[in-house]
Amino acid sequence: MIVSPTEISLVSFNDLKFVSKSKGWVFNWRQDFNEPARDVFKLTIVNNPSIIQGLISLEVKIDHVFYASC
Repeated sequence: MIVSPTEISLVSFNDLKFVSKSKGWVFNWRQDFNEPARDVFKLTIVNNPSIIQGLISLEVKIDHVFYASC
């Protein structure tokens, strides 16, 4: 298995064009992106931010952090 350094950054509205169901993603990330209490992050290979390897959505609650990932 090849392991590449990973960069984590916030998803932009423009990034959402590449993570739709028509592109093979099974989760509706636009819905989480539009939730004001949640932050959606993308995982990309360092120096290659245009290819999204994965996503994670985090919402800080009073006693825990809620997350969704794919």
